[in-house]
Amino acid sequence: MNAKLAPADTTIDAILTELQPHLSSAAQVQQARTFVSQFFSRVAEDDVAVRDAKTWAALLHGLMDFIRVRAANTPSVRVFNPSLENDGWESNYTAVQIATNDMPFLVDSVGIAAHEQGLALHGLIHP
Repeated sequence: MNAKLAPADTTIDAILTELQPHLSSAAQVQQARTFVSQFFSRVAEDDVAVRDAKTWAALLHGLMDFIRVRAANTPSVRVFNPSLENDGWESNYTAVQIATNDMPFLVDSVGIAAHEQGLALHGLIHP
């Protein structure tokens, strides 16, 4: 990977520490711990280290808020250009977040659709 690695504070515990001020109850803390653990379960350490704990916490906080408002059995898609002012993190790339029930081949289908539009995927996390 050619990306510059972030400081060594990028651990699940460090991310949860950064998330803590945004969580209002013990139940939310436990939900966040479970979510963060699942989110990173198949992410390579090098990919985690590209962002620091504060950035990951902002990204995950926004993602958890996005997922919380999804109606049951209804897919939700969010496409945005993250900024520090609005999202607490930034990227040179457009972010696409998809929340849905488990669907076979969804990741492959999204990748194919992006490729057919001449787009490239910079990063992909599918826990």
